[in-house]
Amino acid sequence: MKVRLSFHSAMLSMLAMGILASPQLLGQTTPQVYQDLIQAYDNEEYQTVLELEPDALAAIANRSDTVAAATYATLGEVQYFDGDPEVALDYLAKAYDMYQANQATESEVFGNLLYNLTYIYWEFGRYDEAEPFGKKLLAVDRESYGVDSEEYVSSLTTLSQILQGQNKYKEAEKLCLKALKEIKEESYPYFIVQTHLGDLYTKRGDFSEAERQLLPSLALVQYLVGSNTVEYAANLANLATLYKRWGRFPESERFFLDARDILLDQVPDPVQENTLGSIKNNLANMYTQMARYDEALVLYAELLVSDMEKFGDRHPNYGITLLNQSTALRGKGEYDAAEQDLLAALSIFEEVLGEESFTYTQVLIQKLNLLVAQQRYADAESLVSDVISRIEKQLGQENLFYVETLLEEGKLYAQQNQVKMARKALMRARKTGASIYNDYHPKNAQTSRQLAILNWYEQDVDEAIADYEATFENYFGQIDAYFPALSEPEKAKFYNNTLKVTFEEFNSFAILHAEQHPELLGKMYDYQLATKALIMYSTTKVRDAIAESENEELISQFEDWLSIKERISKMYSMSQEELDQEPEPLSVLLEQANRLEKALGESSREFASTFAQEVVTWQQVRDQLGSAEAAVEIIRFRNFLPDSAGSFDGKVNYAALVVRHDTKQNPELVLIENGAELEADWVAYYRNSVIYRLIDEQSYANFWAPIKSQLGGIKKVYLSPDGLYHQVSFNTLLNPETGDFLLDEIELEQVTNTKDILAYAEATNTGFRSGKAFLFGFPNYNLGLDEETLAAAEVANKVANTVSLDRGLRGSLQRIVDENELLAMLPGTKAEVEIISNLYKQKNQEFTIYLEDEAVEEQIKTMEAPSTLHIATHGFFLEDTPEAVGGKDQGYVSNPLLRSGLILAGANTFIAAGANESPLTEEDGILTAFEVMNLNLSNTDLVVLSACETGLGSIKNGEGVYGLQRAFRVAGADAIIMSLWSVNDQATQELMSQFYANWLETGDKQEAFRQAQKQLREKFPNPYYWGAFVMVGR
Repeated sequence: MKVRLSFHSAMLSMLAMGILASPQLLGQTTPQVYQDLIQAYDNEEYQTVLELEPDALAAIANRSDTVAAATYATLGEVQYFDGDPEVALDYLAKAYDMYQANQATESEVFGNLLYNLTYIYWEFGRYDEAEPFGKKLLAVDRESYGVDSEEYVSSLTTLSQILQGQNKYKEAEKLCLKALKEIKEESYPYFIVQTHLGDLYTKRGDFSEAERQLLPSLALVQYLVGSNTVEYAANLANLATLYKRWGRFPESERFFLDARDILLDQVPDPVQENTLGSIKNNLANMYTQMARYDEALVLYAELLVSDMEKFGDRHPNYGITLLNQSTALRGKGEYDAAEQDLLAALSIFEEVLGEESFTYTQVLIQKLNLLVAQQRYADAESLVSDVISRIEKQLGQENLFYVETLLEEGKLYAQQNQVKMARKALMRARKTGASIYNDYHPKNAQTSRQLAILNWYEQDVDEAIADYEATFENYFGQIDAYFPALSEPEKAKFYNNTLKVTFEEFNSFAILHAEQHPELLGKMYDYQLATKALIMYSTTKVRDAIAESENEELISQFEDWLSIKERISKMYSMSQEELDQEPEPLSVLLEQANRLEKALGESSREFASTFAQEVVTWQQVRDQLGSAEAAVEIIRFRNFLPDSAGSFDGKVNYAALVVRHDTKQNPELVLIENGAELEADWVAYYRNSVIYRLIDEQSYANFWAPIKSQLGGIKKVYLSPDGLYHQVSFNTLLNPETGDFLLDEIELEQVTNTKDILAYAEATNTGFRSGKAFLFGFPNYNLGLDEETLAAAEVANKVANTVSLDRGLRGSLQRIVDENELLAMLPGTKAEVEIISNLYKQKNQEFTIYLEDEAVEEQIKTMEAPSTLHIATHGFFLEDTPEAVGGKDQGYVSNPLLRSGLILAGANTFIAAGANESPLTEEDGILTAFEVMNLNLSNTDLVVLSACETGLGSIKNGEGVYGLQRAFRVAGADAIIMSLWSVNDQATQELMSQFYANWLETGDKQEAFRQAQKQLREKFPNPYYWGAFVMVGR
């Protein structure tokens, strides 16, 4: 319990002055037992107080004066300390009534009594009983201490938490905002309230508003008490918690670690220890969420030791840590150890709270999930009905836990092919979910998806189609609400763990039933257009562009829109009961968001191109095609079988959906069923044939001939690749029947999404657009190196000056860093840039060259509106990690945007320091795709990456190349030229010089590039030389 001042010392002083005596008892002495009681309390001899309790109660049995009130107040506190809150509340309530009856409500003692009543009710979750006491306490403290006092602020934040506990967030917010207007700024009380308000916004899911409060409060506490203090560390932890919930995990981790380091420097005390424990727990939970299980387990082990010391091994806090550790062990696949911890936690909660408590039921739910993960279906089946019965008894049916457990029951029965039981559970989950959730709640989508699989299994195709449509309608509703408020890693996680797997299921279903339901092919095409567009979202880029506009109204509108979107995203996960308690209805927020979207779309090009995109269908794509043109969407998907609740069978399919200008009913399907073989063997065969200059008569048949069968009479194809098709330079495919390359057979234009064709049709400027070109090359990788390390680097440079070097670092950057190998300079890139600059000079076009020490990250990040950006340097790409098995979530998705990039001046300094890939977001000479994504290239016609293998990146299905290609497209570039394999300097220089000469002459990028390849082929006939580069976009 919190005693705000020397509570009983104050009472002794008041007794000496006769303050506590009631009018009718003036002149009488207080009982000796009372004085002994107070003295024992002041000496913290609580056992003595309990021993005196019977005599004290007997002495005041017939009294109702302030002495009796003070006795009850003292006994109430000690009973609370002794662990009997009900007796404590009874005594404190009697004391309260007596003070009221004696009109002794003006004293500090009465204020402290109010505080203690408020605190106990609040601590035990009895918010409705705590609220009236909290409001009286606030009024008393305002009168007694003033609004700038710590007592008043403490009571205010406690009342705010009581209101939040009842979902009265709006009332709590008003309380805090009013206080901030009254309290003196730059004071400690102001800091407390501002921090508390930030935490309120974090809980409410209003993350932008939370940040707007917590960042200034961090600066204020640093000003007031310094940065090496518990207060500063606690505020860092508050920010870290915000960023954790926001999905901004790198920032969250950094703040948590900084807070931890500060606290470790402090002299241990209860506040320091509790804050440190909270930080460790939050970090461990976040590491579990990110699938960094080993790091989480180290922290859980430390927490268990400290919990044991503070609470013992039968305390609920110890049980909670065991439960969290069990979750991490389950994620790591150590099921036996996870079960051991879970059962130990279950034993604690059974002993402390009893089997009838809901906490015990929640642990049983965790046990159920563990049994399913272990595939112990018989044990899970016997437990699930008990869990459902408990939930019905304790909470009823109209709640999240009931629906979730029914959903698990349905999946459990489906996994055992008990179809009737599975359907019964899932239909109950759907019915209850519809009554308590909004239309776009994620649980509704999960239920529809499971029912779709079940109906597919039972060959009820029409019902399965309806269920899949309901699922995707829900998903796209979530996307509209969630995506703007998600961080880049969270978007990747949502895409990979939710959307991708379900679309793979649907694609398998659609292909299987396309003959009877050909309209499913059109849905496949439309879904591909929509989901490929998702990877082009970048909230950060839009925010930066709007901030740079310096338009205060626009900036305010965008922040308001983001704030509303964050609240909507949280409300989509609420039950109807929870929604009814929100201060503003969901419908009102949706209307506000739509109104702001229209205003922002009219005022910001970046916003309109990112968030205000119209839904595009395959028919709209068709209508933009010429009479001899076709659009081809390639879709990679794993083959899914609906038996036993559904599973992927290890096969990989590729579907090429072909739309021609005369397509009527649905896109034509080309199904390539040996995708796993193509990925495992034939793409390597293709690359090896190119690299070793071998004649390749197989790859045309493998990668193009099936698609060609649907292209009769077509002269131009807009191709949107997926999966391994990103690794093929199509123009190099040799037709063994004619001896011609695809370059000679058809005009092929590669796009990220065939819906881009609509934008091409709307474009007004299709020729060469005059503007400033920025040309980067020959970076001084040794910039900033010390002399000893520089001497070692010079050896590599001497070698570089005598040979024609390849420029690719595929999969080897980490090895180079780990082994402290230094990168050699690329002298050929200097000549390349100078040749291009001379071409620009001849055409009187504006350009700027950045060579050697000037070719740094900062120059690229700060350049303004380049029409062309050419970067000639090393590129790097770290290989893909294996994808999830069976479509199951294998944990937090690593950010692929940090796994590819370009090497610029100063990179050897970074490498010599032995850093790893995780911090590649600073000014370190390593320009990652993550950093590229936030460049301002909205007026850039072309980006040329003449580094090698810059076209590679994560090629998981549906994502496109989730690397430099995607990053430069998000940044705004219309087209990108990049390479798929390493080529020597001479071939690269000649291709680039031919391309720029053609483009500057004709203004047609695509045709200039095709002609450059043909011109280089005359000198170097092998496709290894002329086919390494591809152009994406127009």
